[in-house]
Amino acid sequence: MPLPATALILLLVTGAAAAGAAAPLAGRFGHAYTATDGETVWTITPHRDGDYRVQQPGKPEAPAAVLDDSQRIAFWQKMDWDTATAAGANCLHWGEPVADSLRDLFDTPPAAAPVLRRSLLCHLPGPQRAQIGWLADNASDWFYYDALSGVMEITPLP
Repeated sequence: MPLPATALILLLVTGAAAAGAAAPLAGRFGHAYTATDGETVWTITPHRDGDYRVQQPGKPEAPAAVLDDSQRIAFWQKMDWDTATAAGANCLHWGEPVADSLRDLFDTPPAAAPVLRRSLLCHLPGPQRAQIGWLADNASDWFYYDALSGVMEITPLP
């Protein structure tokens, strides 16, 4: 028995979305500050349940997680970027949690802030990227952030 047209369209759309969403952050990435062009700095592979693994040359593999909405907004606020531009971002973070240096000053700490980790890699589509001064002139829709390096344009590698 043939499927009704609407069911077939729904099946195709959800199948395509699921296939595209399987590992949107996976791949090899580099930046302009390596010794040789095209050198891999990060290799990101999907793991399980939506988590990832990050491999960097000379370092042990690290577990990485996709930022949820509250974490993404917290990072955008930390960077003083318009939080409306965070909606299109897809980001991973890994490493040790970033310490909230003010939390220790309170007798009763304020409500828990979203936990962010030291290293962060994001894909931010061009229209949102164009609204952020630091990223507007980048050729790539990808960036990396850590407290030492700051924001750095990165590129996916073949």
